[in-house]
Amino acid sequence: MSDVQTPEPYPGTGPFNLEELHLSKRSPVCCVYVLVHQDGVYVGGTTNLYDRLKNHRSMLKYGRHFCRSLQAAFEEVPTLSIQIFLADPEDLTRLESELLKSRRNAGLCVFNGGGEDAASPTRGLTVTAERRRKISASLVGKSWTPITEEEKLNFARAVSKGKRAKARPVVINGRQYSGIQDAAEKLGLTYCTVRFRVTRDRKGYEDWYQI
Repeated sequence: MSDVQTPEPYPGTGPFNLEELHLSKRSPVCCVYVLVHQDGVYVGGTTNLYDRLKNHRSMLKYGRHFCRSLQAAFEEVPTLSIQIFLADPEDLTRLESELLKSRRNAGLCVFNGGGEDAASPTRGLTVTAERRRKISASLVGKSWTPITEEEKLNFARAVSKGKRAKARPVVINGRQYSGIQDAAEKLGLTYCTVRFRVTRDRKGYEDWYQI
């Protein structure tokens, strides 16, 4: 596995852009990647990053992404960035599982369903040294210095403040809250759980909705 790593998610993690990442259809990149949204992360593994990101962008753009919680978050705030961890094909499953576990243990909202065992491809092309160099170079200079605990806390506060400022009131079982975050804190639930219940027609949660 290559040593290309990035810090915990925060704005500026990296571009969700095929050109800036020096990706091409002719040179498949084998890696585990993390799509970073202000509300959570999606972890995936692939032997062809170009095709995978192209598919993600298309599905999100047209509202057809198979990960419904990621789609819901993207529709609310259509901004994503990406983390890339280069790997050989035989390491994909292990690395993806490790990243799923570490993100959940860090208290992040992980959009992926299921547990911590990744179902990843086991075949693919390894990345040439030149391709690794270009990708590494494209990931440099984007303020990816190690983040202190204070910076993480400040970012969490800033995100929370931004959510509250633009929040739509929600009603849950007849009680009104100022927004999803407010309801999550008072009900002892995660932001993702409340948002998914109030934005989707789910059996048993008919009295959860935004106004």
